[in-house]
Amino acid sequence: AGGLNANAQAATVWRGVGGMLVEAVDDPDPILVGGTTTYTVRITNQGSGDLININTVGNFPKELTPLAAEGGTVSGQTVRFQTVARLASKQSVQFKVTARGASEGDARVKFIFTEDSLSAPVIKEESTRVF
Repeated sequence: AGGLNANAQAATVWRGVGGMLVEAVDDPDPILVGGTTTYTVRITNQGSGDLININTVGNFPKELTPLAAEGGTVSGQTVRFQTVARLASKQSVQFKVTARGASEGDARVKFIFTEDSLSAPVIKEESTRVF
């Protein structure tokens, strides 16, 4: 009749962590002054959790003039791509930007990526020879 009874439950919540892989490739390279090249920028989530609020900016040097951005806007020498609100595990997103050779040189386009869980930006440079 009046014995003690105890009951306990526990749950484990597993949370994944996102892992950002960034790539920037130009095609063609090299280009002539006045010629165009297209940069394909790809972000892949290699991790097991989501990447949140990914922002991508491309800074173009004087040797190149950005003309148009698929998934972004051009303002002077800067291209801002639309924010990716969420990138699930093992998924990718891709942006493209076309640029014209403005002057001779070994141009370096700098793409800067930020994301909510990163303590510092990820920076990827792509070299394009303009002659």
